[in-house]
Amino acid sequence: MALNERIQPNQQPKATTAFTGAAPQSVTGNTVVMNKVENGTLSAEVVALATTNTLTVTVKWQASDDGATFVDCASSPQNAANVALVTGTGAAVTDTRIIPAPAGVYGKRYARCVAVSGTGVGAGLGQDEASISYNYRLPPHFML
Repeated sequence: MALNERIQPNQQPKATTAFTGAAPQSVTGNTVVMNKVENGTLSAEVVALATTNTLTVTVKWQASDDGATFVDCASSPQNAANVALVTGTGAAVTDTRIIPAPAGVYGKRYARCVAVSGTGVGAGLGQDEASISYNYRLPPHFML
């Protein structure tokens, strides 16, 4: 299978989901089975919308051995804090970013990306929301 044929864009999309209620609220991406992902190629495409004044949305990666209990993965060796993807201003603020998976997810069986609200109260769909999909390359030995 050629390299370009192994690229899997926009996989397992999560429907646009609202942030409603007091922070923290989360939009959790679908779970990725890591044996279907070539090492170093997993990323999440996150689309976030914040309208509520001061509402922030950050993104984090989580990993799991059993697909049920997930643990946060540090985004850098220094365990730096996650930076806000968007911050509401009272007017709609939207951003789309590709967020690479940290090295820690490749030692686990399952991974997922999570968008988390912080500060403020989410106003729901059309106001404060996020969606997540994944991009990766299949391992050379993987057969469709």
